[in-house]
Amino acid sequence: MNLFTISDNTKHCVQSLDDVLLRKTIVEAAQMLSTAIQLNDKIKNKPEGLYKIYNANEEHNAWVRESKYNFKWTFYYLIDALNEYRYRFDKNHDTWRVAQLIPQYEDTFPNISITPFPRKFNKEYENYDELMNMKDTFKAYKLYLATKWKKETADNKIPTWTKRDKPDFYN
Repeated sequence: MNLFTISDNTKHCVQSLDDVLLRKTIVEAAQMLSTAIQLNDKIKNKPEGLYKIYNANEEHNAWVRESKYNFKWTFYYLIDALNEYRYRFDKNHDTWRVAQLIPQYEDTFPNISITPFPRKFNKEYENYDELMNMKDTFKAYKLYLATKWKKETADNKIPTWTKRDKPDFYN
């Protein structure tokens, strides 16, 4: 599970994703938000239609429920990803129905400022240590995505961006 945080601007983040990552990220963001709601003791009546709890202690899942603002940022990320999907493919993603259930719960999370974004990178990449030790999370994610796409291209899994240019950090 991952939120590819190349920026604090959620729209910019999702527009940079290739088509495969965009699809995966929509589901993962909805799973993170659903898991946060399902695990929140302040929410007595859990809404039907959310995803089940998934990988609750994963870095991003823990981060989402740590703060009202982390939860809210992730919700905006999900909405921007859903809008990006509709733009690219001229249809709604099935996760729209889940997204409609989520915003009413943001005030049930701790009212503290947004906390530092977590990082999750493929440990098999030769630049893993460099990525984890970079001071700037946004730059680390840009380098991570560029590394990922170059490896996929070398493996004949060429990433595509429907109706979008490749992000400038990949060119």
